[in-house]
Amino acid sequence: RPDYLLPRYNQAALLVAGGKTDGRERAGRLLDQLLRLAPDFAPAYFLKGRIASEDSDLAGALLQYEPAARLDRTFWKAHYNQALVALDLGRLNVAQPRFSQLAKDFPTRAEPHFNLGRIAYREERYRDAVDAYRKALAMAPDYPEAQLNLGLALDAAERFDEALAAFDAVRTHPQVGASAELNRGIVLEHLGRLDEARAAFTAAEHARSGYPAALYNLARLDAKDGNHAQAALAYEQVLAKDPNNLKAAVNLGVERAASKDWTGAADAYRKALTLSPDYPPALFNLGLALRNAKKLDEASETYRRLIETDEENTKAYKNLAVVYALQGRHDQAALILLTALEGAASDTGLRFNLALQYVALKRDTDALSELTRVLRLAPHHLKAALTLATLQRAAGDLDAAAQAIEPFVRSAKPPAKARLSLALTRLAQGHRDAAAAELTPVLDVDAGNVRALRLLLRADAALGRTRLQAALTQAPNSPALLKLQRELAPPKEPEIK
Repeated sequence: RPDYLLPRYNQAALLVAGGKTDGRERAGRLLDQLLRLAPDFAPAYFLKGRIASEDSDLAGALLQYEPAARLDRTFWKAHYNQALVALDLGRLNVAQPRFSQLAKDFPTRAEPHFNLGRIAYREERYRDAVDAYRKALAMAPDYPEAQLNLGLALDAAERFDEALAAFDAVRTHPQVGASAELNRGIVLEHLGRLDEARAAFTAAEHARSGYPAALYNLARLDAKDGNHAQAALAYEQVLAKDPNNLKAAVNLGVERAASKDWTGAADAYRKALTLSPDYPPALFNLGLALRNAKKLDEASETYRRLIETDEENTKAYKNLAVVYALQGRHDQAALILLTALEGAASDTGLRFNLALQYVALKRDTDALSELTRVLRLAPHHLKAALTLATLQRAAGDLDAAAQAIEPFVRSAKPPAKARLSLALTRLAQGHRDAAAAELTPVLDVDAGNVRALRLLLRADAALGRTRLQAALTQAPNSPALLKLQRELAPPKEPEIK
C-alpha cells in the first residue's frame, strides 16, 4: 500500500469519527479519490460501509462491506459488519451462513455465536438460541448482552427458573442491569409472582430513571389489580418519556374508559391515531368511547372509517349498527348488518343484531326468521332464544315459545332468565302450578329477584307473599322489595270527615 494513500485514508477516518453529516460527505469524496488510485484497498470500502450505516443506508453499507471482505479474508470487522448488516436488514438466510462461516474462520470470537443466537430467537428456535448464547458465554464469560439474551431465550422456551438465573447474573451490570430487572419482572409475572414482578419493574425504573418499558409494565400490573386511575397515570408517564408509544396511548384510553372518563379515553385514542392513523384497535375503541359519550355522529363516522380500513371487521359493523339504532336509524342499521353478513353468513352476532333491528322496525316475520337461523347455527344462544320466545308469545304461539326455552331450562345449570321466560309462557297458557315450579328454584338462589316474585304472586299468591316476607327478612331495606310490598298492601279506607 503506497504511503501516499494513508494520509487521505486517515483524514477520511477522522472525518467519519467526528460524527457530522458534512464530515461524512467529505470523507466519502476522499475515499472515492483513494479508490480510483487503489481500487483494491479494502479499508476504504469498509469505511464507506460505515458511512452508509451511519446515514441509515443499510443496503448501501452491505454493498461496501462486500468488497472489503472479499479483498481481505482476514479483515474481521469487514466480514462481521457484512453479516451484521444483513441481519439488521432482516435477510436471515444471508446472515446465518455468514455468521456460521465466521465462527469457523475466527474460532476464538464470541460474536458470531451471539448473532447466531439472535437469528435462532427470531425464528423461534429457542433451544438453538440458548445453545448459541451459551457458546458465546463460554468464549467470553463477561459478555452481558449474551447473558441477557440467554435469559430471553430461556423465558421464550418457558424454562423460567433458568431464565431468572440468567437475568440475576447481570442485574447489577451498568449497561444491561435495567433490562435484566425488567425481564426478571416479566418472568416472575409468568410464574404468577406478581408482587415480586412489581418489585423488579420498580427496580428497573430506578436503575434507569423514567424507563418507559418499566413504567409500562407497572401500568399493566395496576390495570390487572383494577387500579385504573393509577394505571392511567403510569401510562401518562410512559407517554411523557416516549411520546410515540402506540400501545401506551391505546392502553391509556382503555384505563380512562374503565373509569368512565369517555372524553379522556377518546383523547387518548386520538393520540394513538396520530401515531398510526389506521390502527384498528384505536379506531374501534374511539368509536366505543364516542358512543358512550353520546357523540353518536362522530362514533358512526369513526366506525365507517374503520370499515374502510378493515372490511372484514365484523365488530365494527356490529357497533356501527348499534350507533345507528341509538339514533333511531334502524333501517340503516339493518342494511349495514346485511352488508356484513355477505362476507360472514354464519356470524351469529351479526344475525342476532339484525333480528333486533327487525323487531324495532316491527318486521316480526323477518325477526323470527333470523332468530331461528341463529339458534340453528348456535343452539346455546340464550339471548336469541329469549327474544324468539318473546315474539312468539306476543303472536300467541305459546307452544312454540315454550319449545324455544325448554332446552335451556332442562340443561345442567338452567339460567334464571330462561326459567323466568318459561314461567311467563306457562302463565299465559294458564298452567299456574308449572309456572310456580319454574320460579321456586330461581328464588332459592336469589331470594330478592323482584321479577320472579312478581310472577310467583301471579302464579300462587300465597306462596308469593311467603317468599316476599322471606326476602324482606334477608334484605329489610331493599327499595325494590319494599315497593313490591307496598303494591300488595290493601288500599286504605278513605278518611271520614
